[in-house]
Amino acid sequence: GSTSEMGNVTVIREPVDFKAHVKNGRIPAALRPFNGSELAARHAGPRTYQQARRQRVEARAIEYQTLSTRASLLWTKISMRARHDTFRVRRKGHVLFDKLGRRFNLTRKRIGLRLLRPFRDGVPNIADYEKAFVPKLVELRPDVIHAHDFHMIGAAVTAARILRGEGHETRVVYDAHELIEGLDYPKRMVQGWLKLEKTFIGDVDAVIGISPEQLDRIAERHHLDSPPTVVLNAPVADSGHADGPDIRSEIGTSGSILLYHGNVTPERGLSTLVDALEFLPVDSHVVVVAPPGNPLVQEAVSRAEVIGAADRLHIRDFVPADQLLHYISTADVAVIPYLSTGNTEIALPNKLFEAIQAGLPVIASNMRSLSRLVTEFGIGEVFEAGVPSDLAKKAQLVFDGPERYAVDAGTKRNLSWDAQAEKLVDVYVQLLGEDMPATLHIETGQITEGFDGAAREERRPTRLAIGPRNMAGQAYLIAAAVQASLGVPSISFSMEKQGTFQFPVHRQISGEDWHDPRWQASQRESLADGFTHVIAESGTGILGSLNGGFIDDQLDMLQGDGLRVAVLLHGSEIRNPQRHRSLPYSPYAIDDDLTRTLERTTSRLRRHLDRIDLPIYVTTPDLVNDIEATWLPVVVDMAVWGDIKEAAQGPKPKILHLPSSSRLKGSEHVDRAVRELERQGRVEYLRPDGPLRSREVSSLVEQADIVIDQLTIGAYGLMSCQSMAAGRVTVANTRDIGSLRATCPIVDADPGNLGSVLVELLDNPHTWTQSGRAGRDFVQKYHDGRFTARTLRPFLDLD
Repeated sequence: GSTSEMGNVTVIREPVDFKAHVKNGRIPAALRPFNGSELAARHAGPRTYQQARRQRVEARAIEYQTLSTRASLLWTKISMRARHDTFRVRRKGHVLFDKLGRRFNLTRKRIGLRLLRPFRDGVPNIADYEKAFVPKLVELRPDVIHAHDFHMIGAAVTAARILRGEGHETRVVYDAHELIEGLDYPKRMVQGWLKLEKTFIGDVDAVIGISPEQLDRIAERHHLDSPPTVVLNAPVADSGHADGPDIRSEIGTSGSILLYHGNVTPERGLSTLVDALEFLPVDSHVVVVAPPGNPLVQEAVSRAEVIGAADRLHIRDFVPADQLLHYISTADVAVIPYLSTGNTEIALPNKLFEAIQAGLPVIASNMRSLSRLVTEFGIGEVFEAGVPSDLAKKAQLVFDGPERYAVDAGTKRNLSWDAQAEKLVDVYVQLLGEDMPATLHIETGQITEGFDGAAREERRPTRLAIGPRNMAGQAYLIAAAVQASLGVPSISFSMEKQGTFQFPVHRQISGEDWHDPRWQASQRESLADGFTHVIAESGTGILGSLNGGFIDDQLDMLQGDGLRVAVLLHGSEIRNPQRHRSLPYSPYAIDDDLTRTLERTTSRLRRHLDRIDLPIYVTTPDLVNDIEATWLPVVVDMAVWGDIKEAAQGPKPKILHLPSSSRLKGSEHVDRAVRELERQGRVEYLRPDGPLRSREVSSLVEQADIVIDQLTIGAYGLMSCQSMAAGRVTVANTRDIGSLRATCPIVDADPGNLGSVLVELLDNPHTWTQSGRAGRDFVQKYHDGRFTARTLRPFLDLD
């Protein structure tokens, strides 16, 4: 871990290696035979989960010497021993086990999904937190453990039980940030979190939360003996600055200003506020203080254009915390337009109290907690959620008589952190029975953690993370190559993909998580604590959709965390159609929807990449003509493709064409030439329809004598590499691969000469074996992972 300072508080950052999180996900059906590193990784997840469970059971057994706890502990120890012994046998005979176990694993997963789902832990990643934090908490021997949110309640209670068993009386405060049942997550996860909360909340010494409505529901659900304490999420009262920029001077208006500030998600209702411009006076303006790249912010801009109010909507990026109150203070009213969900109904968000400290009236939608507080303190108006006309009506009331909603000094004091800190200290005093300061004097500058990213980078060994696209499993294979060849611990991560292709990956990210601010914060912390280098595929940001979702939108944060960043591009996302259409047989010469879409997407990505100065790598050699970059060859799993049998060379040769995109690969030209040969009875054409699983692809290559990749792009791709690794005669257009062309054993062809090239091959079958061997040699030189790993040495600071 590492330490840093926040005022006079020492912050200890303990890395969490998320292994239990994927305890059920390390054996995808498409995964091929693996080496010892992959075997250990498969074992690490379940073992980490079991270790955390044992830690929890042992701690419970200290306090509760019952038959059930002793039996649970015994069963945990037996299962851990059995898994470890199985692993040892598995390690010695993993090749044999792979051959026998591939079908078994697929069947087991299908049955398990149906029969065992009710018994599986819905949130196994909690075990990772407990495994990491409990030993550290026991080492620190605190008097009070303050557990932030449900993720930490298990670690806090488990550590307290161990410490009490050692004679150190430790108290636990559970700080409930959320009403779990109101979270918009998959049902299984929410049920898992509720079960976790229920398991431990009876053993905490005090519960605090963010609103009366939230805590009433928690107390009702868990039958709490003592009433919880409300500690509001309020800012420090003296955190505003009297100088610096402000909203009104930035947009230059004397008209009315309605303010929205904070993160933008669908349930926060920004669209209601923008639509209200249609019902507000023409001198009214809406200012949104949020990351401009957020897709929902862009939707708001588009909506304002549709209703003819584009000049009255102003987007401003976040400002430093110590400038925020002064910055927003020149608005006329703050708007909180939440839509109804389980959590928005009970939420009292930071933006509410920041507006109060800035002296602004508040217009809030009729969520239970929000409307109660706004009405109780007389600081604004409440409107019907999702109704823009009602929002505009209530805004006009505030504009007509702002003095009625003035926030007095007493209200500011009661709804500031100064007052809330006293309540929190009172909770500690009641638990410890000691005299503690009645107030805590805090300045905003002290709330920002002081951290030297560069210093931490020097202390840590190199570790690499690659994602989040995992095109054709390349992130996974490159990470494995770097680890095997350079000894650098490396992982891949990827957004969850739907469909047939399920390539292996170390960490998979759900679509819900990708857009969830809490996951984005967790991802940032995980990368900052556990890694030194990251490679962002396709220019995509690696912190989810945060700030817009491109790598340049997130670069300042990543570099501020001490991470070195590079970009990896695979092909069509950056290949310039405008440049390419001037080349012979270019698939981009046709002006259709695909070409226009690629022109827009490549142009947009280029603009993002132009804003940054990072190492850029490309996996396809022709892409160095489109962007200044270094070739990083694709990696082929030789354990799969190198073991394929030699071609049988029957009486009628088989030709395979399996394009990832028929249009871009020139498939119409391939079909025309090969089907003519098939009509003549000279060949058999293998031309499957639709996407195939990886094992089906390798099976087809094994049947083929000749594999045709593409004829129009001018560079070979992964299909060519896999075909060469299998020792097959490989045909492709290699026009644009530069100096590699002199040694590349691929048979060069284009739409104009494919027919004659194939006829020559068919007339000279005695050359196929030599061509296949040359192809394997070429792949072993450039594409088995070793060359790729060496290419990354300078970026990884290993030279």
